[in-house]
Amino acid sequence: MFRVYKAGDEGGIVSLLRECFNSYREWGLTVNDWFNLRSDDPGFLDSLVFVAEDDGTIAGHVQAVLKDLRVDGRCMSFGGIANVATKPSYRGRGIASNLLRMAHDSLRNMEIHLAMLYTGLRGVPHRVYRRLGYVDLALERREVCSVKDVLDEVETYKLEFDVREVEEGDRDALLKLYNEWSKIHGGICREKGYWSRIIGERRYYHTFFYDTRGILGFLAEREGPEGYVILVVPKLMNRGTWMRSDTAEVIDMVYRSKGAAYALLKHVAKFLERIGVKELVISSPEKLLWSSESVNGEGVLMGLLLDQTSFMESMSEVLSERLDESGLGADLKVKLETEYGAFTLRVRGSEVKVSKDEELDDKIHMGSSEFLRMILGFRGFSEEMIEKANLISVSWRKLRTILQLMFPRSKPVIQPIDIW
Repeated sequence: MFRVYKAGDEGGIVSLLRECFNSYREWGLTVNDWFNLRSDDPGFLDSLVFVAEDDGTIAGHVQAVLKDLRVDGRCMSFGGIANVATKPSYRGRGIASNLLRMAHDSLRNMEIHLAMLYTGLRGVPHRVYRRLGYVDLALERREVCSVKDVLDEVETYKLEFDVREVEEGDRDALLKLYNEWSKIHGGICREKGYWSRIIGERRYYHTFFYDTRGILGFLAEREGPEGYVILVVPKLMNRGTWMRSDTAEVIDMVYRSKGAAYALLKHVAKFLERIGVKELVISSPEKLLWSSESVNGEGVLMGLLLDQTSFMESMSEVLSERLDESGLGADLKVKLETEYGAFTLRVRGSEVKVSKDEELDDKIHMGSSEFLRMILGFRGFSEEMIEKANLISVSWRKLRTILQLMFPRSKPVIQPIDIW
């Protein structure tokens, strides 16, 4: 039986997650942890938790967590697919696929037009998601370096910043810094209450995972806040974790200048050196240290458009603003086709309108992977993205220029701390 969660399922869900994921077993996931996240994360809704039940046994589970993605200053809702699990003895029966379809249908009914998830690259789940229409958006990327190398490098800079531990009264400053950062780099939209999960009693560092120790925040200041960092130190934690005890990881880092970033890294490295941690992993949209090694992880961000036309309609104001800022406009109408379906793109001056598919002679076809990466900013528009084109009254040169302006590459950054 496939159904929505009901009270009393949480014990079976927790048992299933512990059976399917080493990380949950090592951490010791409990029913109380399940209820904690349910109360601490406003995107955790009972109506978006789905289970497969067989004679009282929870054999499968899928959850959609509501999040908002920042696109050019606007927050666009999506469903973050999480904790997809099937009991080993029930695998191969299409349980996960059916539960995912239920999640997708529920999101559509809520007028949420995009789903995203993280999974391991080239494993069985990756293949299942691809069969359901998900496409690869971006690989996880980290910088790895020794604490000694960090200190050797940052000591060469003159840094006029004060760095201290984050305090309860810093929430407004943290939110302001992050909002400025995300307007440039994209990422997940955060509300003020978000910081309760980071600097409160339960400090979350990934989905269900939290601890009361070992998740630290540091703030760099120079005539006011200039940047912050959230650091996970497994060696200091009370509970188990999949991370190595001789490693620490920066899971959220925001800065107004390189100087603030280096001041934060210097403070972090000195702290880690004092407690005997040897290695630092850094997540940042740009390479900060010449001594670090860039590492592509085994995880990949995937996405699925649940309603292509509705999503593009929600983007029309963003697209119009991009054209208006460029100072260029056009008068054209073209049909754009992908594996998700087709819609009509109408440009008049700098105003962009998206509508349902019309019968037009002028049309272009793009692959779903390239299209979704383009509209979310993971890559900008280029000619090789067009698989087929039939343009009669529309100038290809004009269309190419307009598409390049409407779909620039912004390379949005989802910080590890925001992964659902």
